[in-house]
Amino acid sequence: MENLSEIKKLLETLLKRLEAQNPCPEIRRDWIPKQELQSFLGFANTQMATHEKKYNWIYTTIGKQKFYSTKSVSNILNQNISA
Repeated sequence: MENLSEIKKLLETLLKRLEAQNPCPEIRRDWIPKQELQSFLGFANTQMATHEKKYNWIYTTIGKQKFYSTKSVSNILNQNISA
């Protein structure tokens, strides 16, 4: 019975993650939250600030939340492709 309880909890956790994974897909096509981009790139706060200035990433701030333009980040990634 304990295993069933654990499996149920895991399934509920997975469902919550799936539901929260992509809220507002129309907005997310153009903007990515700082925390997600930072996690994706594996940067700490200082590295994030350094690259933001170095590459002139376009961003907007709402309250204390920062969102980066997916186009500006994508352009930088594409410019730095190496073979």
